[in-house]
Amino acid sequence: MQATERAGLASLADTYAEILTPDAGCEYDQVIEIDLTSLEPHINGPFTPDLATPLSQFADKCGRGEGSGLAGDRGIDRGGTAHATRR
Repeated sequence: MQATERAGLASLADTYAEILTPDAGCEYDQVIEIDLTSLEPHINGPFTPDLATPLSQFADKCGRGEGSGLAGDRGIDRGGTAHATRR
């Protein structure tokens, strides 16, 4: 959390760690594990989470005129990697 500038929140969580743990012997109906490394970042505008575009497809959409043209303006390559502005 320190890397994302939330050290204060991490410190607060450490302070209350004793009460932020599950009760001894607790059981869950279902445990869902998510491999966060397998999730692809998405881009969407405000108030439109249903229209999110995977980052890997964003440059292609902009190149076809479907996006705002940021691929050319901001140097996003076809792999979805942002680079310094190209002019």
